Amino acid sequence: MIRLLFRLYTESLAIAPESDVSHLPLWEPFIARPFGWGYAVVNQQGYCDGLLLSFGDIRPKVLLQVIASSIDVKAISEFSPPSQSR
Repeated sequence: MIRLLFRLYTESLAIAPESDVSHLPLWEPFIARPFGWGYAVVNQQGYCDGLLLSFGDIRPKVLLQVIASSIDVKAISEFSPPSQSR
């Protein structure tokens, strides 16, 4: 089960049953995979407004980004430029 828990200074968000996100398609590839690395995303004003998470290796696979008063979750994939045929 994957649960999202964020800790800010000495306060933390309460864990509610609806915080279980392991059933969402984005998280399915990472179930039972070891956590690899975590990176804090800092904006141009010096505030941490996101996290990059990797599972199984060093390459980030998930972006958690704070936008206004919500947390946006996005999958990260590698870019493959289209092949050019001549």
